[in-house]
Amino acid sequence: MRKYENYNEKADIFALGVLMYEMFARNALLASFGTPEAVEQYCLKVAEAGHRPEFPKTFSAGLQALISKCWSQESRDRPSATAVLHELDALDACGEIGSAFRPAKACCFA
Repeated sequence: MRKYENYNEKADIFALGVLMYEMFARNALLASFGTPEAVEQYCLKVAEAGHRPEFPKTFSAGLQALISKCWSQESRDRPSATAVLHELDALDACGEIGSAFRPAKACCFA
């Protein structure tokens, strides 16, 4: 959105890629920046220079590829929400998600 393009569902797909990264990495991307100015500078790098964070070693190749598609600099190259869902199902079926999405510690849900 920083590039002042028309807003459409492809912006949501970019955000979905960020959420998937944060969930699987168990790390909020912007939490460590400290100041609003630092966050703004990071966002400029993402929007204008195409910067993306490195993937943790725990991410499978398939998961990295899916998130990278969601993060495509060109919004028209991002997948649809339906395509993301199908790809997540396929990754789960072949075990590429596996334990990466399970809680690190036992939780209290019954």
